[in-house]
Amino acid sequence: MYTSSADGNFEVTLATKATIYHQGLVEWKPPAIYKSSCEIDVEYFPFDEQTCVLKFGSWTYDGFK
Repeated sequence: MYTSSADGNFEVTLATKATIYHQGLVEWKPPAIYKSSCEIDVEYFPFDEQTCVLKFGSWTYDGFK
């Protein structure tokens, strides 16, 4: 998943606030809606179980931080 905003409204994240704690921790939790699709196998429906893997990553840090 590269970039996703299901409703196309990216401006809503700019209106969110960050929480700053006295220890120095800063948390920012912008709202997000993601759409995805994956192949399913319905051979054993309705007794099947499906797993769809989503991979999230940071644009700020590489995989070593």
